[in-house]
Amino acid sequence: KLQKKGSRTMFITPRHFIDFINHFVKLYHEKRAGLEDEQLHLNKGLEKIKETMKDVEDLQKSLAIKRNELEQKNTAANLKLKEMIKDQQEAEKQKITSQELQTRLQEQLKEIAINKQQVTSQLENV
Repeated sequence: KLQKKGSRTMFITPRHFIDFINHFVKLYHEKRAGLEDEQLHLNKGLEKIKETMKDVEDLQKSLAIKRNELEQKNTAANLKLKEMIKDQQEAEKQKITSQELQTRLQEQLKEIAINKQQVTSQLENV
């Protein structure tokens, strides 16, 4: 039909066919190399993501351990603080008791001094 319309006939020689095959092979290798590079790039990216996931898991485990240690230390600190407050209150009570005893002692010393003066004055009179 093409010849009837005035088209030119084209003959394909073996050289044309070999050039076509060589061009196809070259194109295949280029595309394959491009795909291999892309696959290598993606594999490296996936490897980085896997490493990051592993690092995150390790950090989460470490965080859980540290959080547990922190809770234990906070509990110990709170207990120590309560103990210190209790000791401080006890010391304040003892201080108040000591001051009361000291005032009573002062009063008794005054009474003793008064009694001593009375006894000495009575002895002088005798």
